[in-house]
Amino acid sequence: MLSFLNPLRIESPPAVELMQERCLRRRLNTCNCQLCLDVCASGALSFVDRQLQLDLKKCTGCMACGAVCPSEALVTQCDLEEVLRTSQESAGKRLVISCIRKKQLSVEEIAVPCLAIFAEESLLALGMSKCSSIAFNLYGCSECENKEAAARFLQTLRRVQGVAAEFLTAGFSVSEDMELERGEDTADRRSFLAGLRSSLATFARDRLEFRATPQPKTSGRRIPVKVKIIEKAIASADVESQAHLLTLCTHQLSTSPSCTGCPLCTGICPTGALRIHGSGAEKKLLFISTRCSGCGLCVSFCKVAALSLSLSPLSG
Repeated sequence: MLSFLNPLRIESPPAVELMQERCLRRRLNTCNCQLCLDVCASGALSFVDRQLQLDLKKCTGCMACGAVCPSEALVTQCDLEEVLRTSQESAGKRLVISCIRKKQLSVEEIAVPCLAIFAEESLLALGMSKCSSIAFNLYGCSECENKEAAARFLQTLRRVQGVAAEFLTAGFSVSEDMELERGEDTADRRSFLAGLRSSLATFARDRLEFRATPQPKTSGRRIPVKVKIIEKAIASADVESQAHLLTLCTHQLSTSPSCTGCPLCTGICPTGALRIHGSGAEKKLLFISTRCSGCGLCVSFCKVAALSLSLSPLSG
């Protein structure tokens, strides 16, 4: 019932889906990325003949793999962009975010498959929202099958709080106490009915828009949600903050004199962060840092080893 009242609510942990065509190893056969394997505590991921495989029988749905994947090759039903939109629309309010495995008592509480789904970029965007505060409910996480993923989430949260403190206008808090669920966030009858009216209107609007709006055509380039988040954060900041956010949140690419200006790196880049400008002796490689996902395919594919990539301080 609550999932109908709140479009962000899901009834049970959704299955993780592997999008093989997005995997970096599929795009470049010499790529050795295994970030997803490194954080998968259940052993559900493996490589067979260099192809990523997902064993759904072993998968616990923590989505730690999706949080670290530069190309979003592992996805689930949870719409993080909608979660971020909700935080932006909740000016002055306190949000509570918890795992779907817990019992949610408030119609407005946001439930996700596991808190490990939040990457650094998502946490930064939440912290820069107009909420008064954001509480992450970790009650029971220490006993959960995803306890390692929950511990990883806490490490990520602490790192974001450390490197991006000046931008976090919404205060973060963490609770492992069940009282967080039963306390001030439990909706009374009036707020329940108000939430019902709002959710019904949103539900009707989204259904009508879904039926009436044709799906846009997609090109060969695909911008991951994490990259979109950083682009929006930088675009919405004042001039001084933009400079600081660029330093904090974007990856940096360096070229050596051996760069010939060939188009190989621009072709392999999955997000379109690289372009060739000029011609002949004036030909130069242009790098759009706000479009870079940090995948490193350009570095691996360069035939003259002219490129080097430095990951952002935010990504750790």
